[in-house]
Amino acid sequence: MKVHRSGADPDVVREVVAELLKASAPMMYVGQGVHYAEAYEELIEFAELTHIPVMTTLAGKSAFPESHVLALGTGANSGTLMVHHYLQKTDYVLGVGASFTNTHFNAPVPKNAPSAQITNGVEDINKDHEIDHGLIGDAKLVLRQMIEEVKRQAGENGRGDVNGVIEEVATVRAEFMKEWGPHLISDELPISPYRVLTELKKVVDPDNSIVTHDSGYPREQFVPFWPSNTPHSYIGWGKSTQLGYGLGLALGAKLAMPERQVINVMGDAAFGMAGLDIETATRAEIGLMTIVLNNGVMTHYDSHMPFSSKKYGTNAFGGEYAKVAEGLGAHTEVVETPDQLGPAFRRAAEANKNGQPSLVEAKTKAEETVAHYYR
Repeated sequence: MKVHRSGADPDVVREVVAELLKASAPMMYVGQGVHYAEAYEELIEFAELTHIPVMTTLAGKSAFPESHVLALGTGANSGTLMVHHYLQKTDYVLGVGASFTNTHFNAPVPKNAPSAQITNGVEDINKDHEIDHGLIGDAKLVLRQMIEEVKRQAGENGRGDVNGVIEEVATVRAEFMKEWGPHLISDELPISPYRVLTELKKVVDPDNSIVTHDSGYPREQFVPFWPSNTPHSYIGWGKSTQLGYGLGLALGAKLAMPERQVINVMGDAAFGMAGLDIETATRAEIGLMTIVLNNGVMTHYDSHMPFSSKKYGTNAFGGEYAKVAEGLGAHTEVVETPDQLGPAFRRAAEANKNGQPSLVEAKTKAEETVAHYYR
């Protein structure tokens, strides 16, 4: 099938760029459409020309390098302090490949700021939010139009950092890490899921890996803190909550990009829904790593069903997931203390190189503290 792509109305491009250059605190709200358009280079170039900071949605995570000085990180159900800071102060929002759908799986779209939206789906325009300008077209082509228009209006080097954005983002990021740093290096027992994340980063190369998660708390804990600096290094999924979905995504990702280390993070309840697909990985020699955060409960569900949780233990789980995975042909490890995490991850990754799936069962705490700034 032949694909036809189109750009946006040049007059609208001209007007939006003029408004963005006049704004004192604009931000970009970047969604999955940037992945579809493969508009990564254009997004970086436009951000650097205009000094507009960039947040990504859950599905847009990894579309913009989070190590970049203009990166605000991801705004999903959980999100970074940088995202929250700019959502509060922005005076112009540019959606790029984002549908602006009302959902608690994404950060709220600011209602009191002018907005423009780049989308190739006309049905997205004014669907959940009234916008000031619609830029209908392929994100890669529209961003290229906007880059050329910035150069026409502001010169070849674009707009300098006249509003001190880089320093402001760095200051807020430092505040964010000061608040959350103790969680990321915690020695507590049972193990903190945040410590699992930290030790995993030391073993694998995030830029050459693909990480996904399951729904619920694994997603909320990993999204703000796992660094995604290269396209498709993170599969963020939302607008759905079915347990066990991440394992299937990881299997497909490893088949699509076998040269990358693929990691699936799930809770014990999610393993109960889909864990037998480890056998599929064994049979097909799909060498991916699964990390089961085993805290013995469905975190926070006791608040939804307090009587049955207290009287019948409805909220509780039991099982030896590593033994199940071992029976399905995986390399397995059980980890009970933080110092065991790194060595276990290294052995699991080594097994993956030989086409053997691996599962690390980490005995973790039921961690309900997540980065909910705008909820």
